[in-house]
Amino acid sequence: MTSPLLALDRVTKRFGRVVIAEDLSLRVGPGDTVGIVGPNGAGKTSLFGLISGDLAPDAGQLTFAGRTVTRLDSATRCKLGIGRTYQVPRPFTDMTVYENLLVAAQQGAGLRRRASYVAAAEALDRAGMADQANLPAGRLGLLQRKRLELARALASGHSCCCSMRWPAA
Repeated sequence: MTSPLLALDRVTKRFGRVVIAEDLSLRVGPGDTVGIVGPNGAGKTSLFGLISGDLAPDAGQLTFAGRTVTRLDSATRCKLGIGRTYQVPRPFTDMTVYENLLVAAQQGAGLRRRASYVAAAEALDRAGMADQANLPAGRLGLLQRKRLELARALASGHSCCCSMRWPAA
């Protein structure tokens, strides 16, 4: 059996009396696609926060690509390859779509010069946004802003992306 790319082992998170996750274990292998389904308030967003480092677990352990990431902050996890998109996209509205991706490649993946340009262009293609590269991000509709969120995670070189409510094209 292949070792998991992402593993949560007995993760617990509480906010006072409200239990977000209790002894949660999850394994995601390389290339797996996993959907998390549940009603409002079930803890889906909090789970993504635990994985991305926006929330710290009260107990348990998270590993990514064989490395323990439980106590690492979200910026460090991002550099390791864990990306996250948000339900409400917040692109840099005065920058073009391509410039948004260039920032992701340079700041998220730490790429410079040509490598960052290539990563941004590849993310544009993978997200199906090449024809919108020079459009200011502020002019995008909601669906295209969500695509841009995904493209930014891809430009950051992430091998693990947590995405909320990704609508079909």
